[in-house]
Amino acid sequence: MMGIDKLEDLRDNREEILDELSKATDPKEIVYWTRQAAEVEDAISAELDRRGRIAHQQVRDRPAPPRRPGPDRLF
Repeated sequence: MMGIDKLEDLRDNREEILDELSKATDPKEIVYWTRQAAEVEDAISAELDRRGRIAHQQVRDRPAPPRRPGPDRLF
């Protein structure tokens, strides 16, 4: 499934970026890696939001289960 690979790739990128950020000493490097980390976090959030919308749509499109007769529906 492509979505899972994309999310795994984003998470791997996040780990690499955070590793580089922890090694950075120059303020310009710190700013650069912080921005990169923010972009990856935004991409991860967008992917999870997209998956949530897809899952919600699939649940909405599914037919409702048959209702069981209750006390008011016996006759």
